[in-house]
Amino acid sequence: NVDCTYSYTVTAGAGTDGTATVSVDVDDQATNHRAIASTFLVDTQPPVITVSAKKSPSNVVYTAGTWSNQDVVLTFTCSDAVGMQASPNGCQVTPLPATGVAGPGGNGTTSAVWSVNANTPGISIVGQATDVAGNVVSITFGPVQVDKTKPSSAITAPVDLALYPGPSFPSITGTSTDALSGLSAVALTIQRLANNQYWTGATWTASATYLPPTTFSAATGAWDRTA
Repeated sequence: NVDCTYSYTVTAGAGTDGTATVSVDVDDQATNHRAIASTFLVDTQPPVITVSAKKSPSNVVYTAGTWSNQDVVLTFTCSDAVGMQASPNGCQVTPLPATGVAGPGGNGTTSAVWSVNANTPGISIVGQATDVAGNVVSITFGPVQVDKTKPSSAITAPVDLALYPGPSFPSITGTSTDALSGLSAVALTIQRLANNQYWTGATWTASATYLPPTTFSAATGAWDRTA
């Protein structure tokens, strides 16, 4: 009665991922034969993860590092030739960001969704994919910048409903500020209510004409317009 134990080590190279089978044939001295087999998975390659970002509800593609006045929804998509781990560990947003909420489906097997739904000067989101063999890969998207608050603006002169004898316009002054994304433009219109015409800087016209400030201070937000 002889027991035999054998050990083999096989190094899996590129292109060997997938299902593998080990077969063993045994014969004794009386010519009795037995064949056994064991099937297992080989997974040496990391999974693949991609990310898409869109504004919501407009569904317009969002570019990292730009400002959005809508929610930004990130969808991470994970795949692996052999298989992904079960939900919620296969495809997930981790660590959970300080801003936003899980989108529809949240973390799952092949996708993870995160919605940046609050004002933020910039946040980066990390998606992580883990396959059945424990291979891990991650991708970072950001910064995501959201500003859904309108800028503030005030006219300091002329005073509302005040009477100015003319013939020249008074100097028009005011302030405009934005606490998060900053101002991109300041413009004003001057309308004569007697005939609803607009001042172009030289004459009156029926079309609305937007005039830039004569001076503008980016530091304080103060502006003026000399008509």
